[in-house]
Amino acid sequence: RDGEGGIGVELANEMRLLSKAELADDVLPPLLTGIGHKSRTSWLKSVLLQGGRARPWMQLRMPRYGDANVNMLPEALAFLEGLTADDSIHKAPLSAGNIANGKLIVGKGGLGCISCHDIAGIPNSGTRGPDLATINQRVRFEWYERWLHQPLRMAPGTRMPQAFVDNKSTLTTVLGGNPQAQAEAMWAYLSLGTGLPLPDGLEPPKGLIIAVKERPEVLRTFMSEAGSKAIAVGYPGGVSVAFSADQCRLAYSWAGNFLDASPVWNNRGGAPAKLLGPKFWSGPTGHPWGLTVNPYLPPDFQARANNPVFGTPFPLEPARTYNGPRAVEFLGYSLDKSGRPTFRYKLQENDKGAVLRAAETPSPLKSGVAAGIARRFAIEAPGGYVAWLLAGTSNRDVRAVRTNGSGKVVPVRESPETSLGVEGVRVVLPADGDRANVLEAIGAPVGTQWRFEPKPGGGWLVILRLPESKAAQKADFTLNVWGLPKDDDELLKGLGTK
Repeated sequence: RDGEGGIGVELANEMRLLSKAELADDVLPPLLTGIGHKSRTSWLKSVLLQGGRARPWMQLRMPRYGDANVNMLPEALAFLEGLTADDSIHKAPLSAGNIANGKLIVGKGGLGCISCHDIAGIPNSGTRGPDLATINQRVRFEWYERWLHQPLRMAPGTRMPQAFVDNKSTLTTVLGGNPQAQAEAMWAYLSLGTGLPLPDGLEPPKGLIIAVKERPEVLRTFMSEAGSKAIAVGYPGGVSVAFSADQCRLAYSWAGNFLDASPVWNNRGGAPAKLLGPKFWSGPTGHPWGLTVNPYLPPDFQARANNPVFGTPFPLEPARTYNGPRAVEFLGYSLDKSGRPTFRYKLQENDKGAVLRAAETPSPLKSGVAAGIARRFAIEAPGGYVAWLLAGTSNRDVRAVRTNGSGKVVPVRESPETSLGVEGVRVVLPADGDRANVLEAIGAPVGTQWRFEPKPGGGWLVILRLPESKAAQKADFTLNVWGLPKDDDELLKGLGTK
């Protein structure tokens, strides 16, 4: 700090020789000069007390000194620099335009930040800098904005290029080259966190990479949570899904690059393929469809989730097998002209012999604020039964909203009603952290309803109830599933007004 302390030049040079070339820029502990101006108080406490790391690849480790010895330091370092220990986060407007501009600036077509910085846990291909998707958790906005103008003055020798020169951006094609507007747009985009829509230009890592080009890639392989009979599909545009042929369910979806198949084949093999991007949605466990004679009582989806009758495999240890009847059966898949698969399966309610047949065609959804999957279903249901689809679950309260003519998001379910029509309604399910999934049913039969069932231990099951019919019926509809990086009405508006 202020030129005193730190690791000597001789040792620093030795450390650089022992580091990988792409990591050699940051082998030393950070300067503490100006750290109170740079870091949020909560982040400093995380580093000192909980092992928080902005550069987890570094070989250096921060010793743990204990709460009693260093708990006062975050506030004291701020006071030492004439600042108050304000831990608030600057909030930039989360409009679709602001986020789209920020995403463009960060990508390779803009300032190229991803050439050196990780983003959302995805490593860059060059010299590694801290993950930008966590920047608002780590640094103050005032420091971030100054850093874009004067990086070399603030950290002599840094490889960070000067984005704004003489109060003008080096990128003149976005927001008129206005540095304040560009800094605000990047901050808005990056404040979405690790679930943000990924920027253009991310390079896949080394390995046995399955790349998606002009047509979807379909691969039968081992996948975590989708089992040993998983089918992975990567679509052009950076959205992928994993389908479990055991349980006949769409297991999850992720954004970014497709798959690294190395773990399946390396060494003794048999490990799950590695996703090359963050998940934005995980489906409920267990087969999602059910049939009942009672039009008011949905199936016990919770009990079915771990039942081998509905395709759930036993754990590998201890080895067990199940040779009894199966309620679900995978009937294979077919590809359309563009290469998109349609998965076919059936559900037989064994006690009555009633059979539901389903054809499910996933396809990617993209907007400026979120990634999503459109799940198109073609259903054949028997007469005298009600068909139910477990569309989602949440451990917290869910809400239903509409977007009115002026674009405002209006709540239509704040209290725990058990049912609600689907027309024009979106259901918002809080997910991990401050993320959310958004469900909307498009083209569903007249009389289709959302049903909300309390979940044991808290939270809700969100179920789509198709209308009952005395005669056998067919239904063709789409369930859109969006992964919002934050549960925010501005982002909901960015999905459109359906």
